[in-house]
Amino acid sequence: MLLKKEPAYRKAEKEDFPLIREFIRRNYKDRWEFEEAHTEKRLTRLLFYTYMISRDSITVATYRDQVVGVLITGKGSKVRFAPVFRLKKGYHFLRLKLTREGRKNLEHFNKLQDMKKQLTISSENSASPNILFLYVSKDYRRNGIGTGLLKQISAEKNTDCSIYMDQLDHRAFMESHGFIKKNEVSQMRELNKKRFRESVALYKKEPHCETHS
Repeated sequence: MLLKKEPAYRKAEKEDFPLIREFIRRNYKDRWEFEEAHTEKRLTRLLFYTYMISRDSITVATYRDQVVGVLITGKGSKVRFAPVFRLKKGYHFLRLKLTREGRKNLEHFNKLQDMKKQLTISSENSASPNILFLYVSKDYRRNGIGTGLLKQISAEKNTDCSIYMDQLDHRAFMESHGFIKKNEVSQMRELNKKRFRESVALYKKEPHCETHS
């Protein structure tokens, strides 16, 4: 969809959290395997609260009062105390463990977290800021929204930053914005009865690299 005007970029408020949670559900559902609605709901909340615990800043891109892009950044290996978010994450984690479908998705969730930890340990500077979540709705891509979100980081920080990429179709975009692959780990995964090799790569951008369209 070609936008008729520029989207707006702003810091997320507490009132935006339900919109961001729904954004994650709507755009990440094809990366998990479930049939029950309650599995989707709890998995979405597990992902959301995981980001909330590690977050430093959240930026949303909006178009006509709709969230079309989200950027969540964190301070490297540092995490918030965030007791409420930790309790909610723990609650949905335990509820997922009660069903076979939930346990299957939890197994993959834990594997992804372990893969990211391997990359963090082997990276040059695990304390550097990183991008926890960067996504633009498929219907709104090719409008410079991803670039606009990345510029929010450039405007705030003159430092290096990292991102963990587990989607091959997004890697070319990050590389076009000065991110370089530093390390990668992979594992075999089965999704919808198909086996394939899934990888997670650590991409890093050095200071003073200009973001371009």
